[in-house]
Amino acid sequence: MKNTKQKILDAALSLFNRDGYVNVRLQHIADKAGMSIGNQGYHFKHKEEMLLAIYQELSAEQRKLLTDTSLSPIFPNIDFFISSLFDLQQKFAFFYLDMLELTRANETLKSQQQEHIQWQQTQLTLLLQMHEARGVINWENSGIGLEETAQHLWRMMDFWLIMQKVEGKNTADFQAYRQSVWGVIKPFFTAQGAIEFDQLNALQEPIKLG
Repeated sequence: MKNTKQKILDAALSLFNRDGYVNVRLQHIADKAGMSIGNQGYHFKHKEEMLLAIYQELSAEQRKLLTDTSLSPIFPNIDFFISSLFDLQQKFAFFYLDMLELTRANETLKSQQQEHIQWQQTQLTLLLQMHEARGVINWENSGIGLEETAQHLWRMMDFWLIMQKVEGKNTADFQAYRQSVWGVIKPFFTAQGAIEFDQLNALQEPIKLG
């Protein structure tokens, strides 16, 4: 059984995703959670506190996914990471869609997000280095560095949802997301990398979390 704080956060997340953060009031969240606003206030006095708690859940899940992916540097693990990250973005859609406004309005969130971005890009760089070491990707004579590729990869992953929204495209199209993310890496495939990617596609549909 969920504790009261988690019940409140789940209600807030559902409403933020449906209506947008700025359009949700504390009373809306209390009603959704099935409690009085006074009881809710005992756990979270302000909506900003809920936002930070939800962001901590999001960043913790992202860190676990990326850390687990780095344990075994093979293409199926990258595919699993892409699939899992897509599910995570669907779960926390409001944050990805309103990231700029949310961080503008909350300095604590902005600081935490910037620190998390640096960590993500560092981990992605290390992950790409592992794949370079096993001979499936290579940056020689590409005119672009490994760290820059990691930065582009992060941008594609984290801003795909808002780009789809702005362009009026389906934000729940996993195959489009997968294609976009792999598209950042594919130009650097070696011959062996291309073979492994073809084998990955032929083997099965990418694994997705339920």
